[in-house]
Amino acid sequence: MTLQFPKNYFYGDEVTLELYRNGDIIQGAYLYTTFSNSGVACVDSAGTYMIDYAQLEYEEEVIERLDGEFIEIHNDIQVPKGKQSALGPLTGKGFSTLNANYGIKLNFDIFETGFPVCALKKNPLIRIKFRTPTEFIPTYTGSLALNAKLLVNYAFLPKAQRDYFMKTPLLYLVEQSHRTNFYVRASEIVSANKTNSVSLTSTSTISASSGTFNFTLTIPNDYSSRLTSNITLGLAVSDAVPVYRDWE
Repeated sequence: MTLQFPKNYFYGDEVTLELYRNGDIIQGAYLYTTFSNSGVACVDSAGTYMIDYAQLEYEEEVIERLDGEFIEIHNDIQVPKGKQSALGPLTGKGFSTLNANYGIKLNFDIFETGFPVCALKKNPLIRIKFRTPTEFIPTYTGSLALNAKLLVNYAFLPKAQRDYFMKTPLLYLVEQSHRTNFYVRASEIVSANKTNSVSLTSTSTISASSGTFNFTLTIPNDYSSRLTSNITLGLAVSDAVPVYRDWE
């Protein structure tokens, strides 16, 4: 089923769509966006980065929330290396210019097992907050109209299975992500000590100058085998804007 976004919305806005109970279970939702100014310079992975967050709600409660960065990370981990090149044109991964169209799977965990909307009394909602145009198209000025649609994948169940969902309370465990922003004062000493399954065991001390930090971790998309060697964490400092610490 295709849900067209309301008119008169722009990038930077928050849009809410009802997921109608036109089937028994929902097995997926896909966001498609279209741009008339394709070919202009943009950030890498613009398709996922243009999403500030997307959240699934029911009766004013948040069931799941996805950040655009988490969707990108999820694709890096779950999509095999051999299929990454096919995924790139849909998400903008590896592209420095804007595509005419993007297709983003909203990886809500509950959709993977099947969201039994047949057992609900009201329609659930998907709320999507988009980033402003300048956040993913740095040279863009002014407002940018939102041209998007949501494709929802429904499935129908035999009567016995449908009755089971209607009568039986079920407990779902869902994967959640949290995004944390932190800042460091100019000339402050930052000590990083990271240890995990990929042997990030070294400690480095970095003296910060005025500017913003870009914290990058470069690892391959092939997760079929465990990494045994150290991986370098890069902390790049620009010299444009002073940054401050506000987590205390």
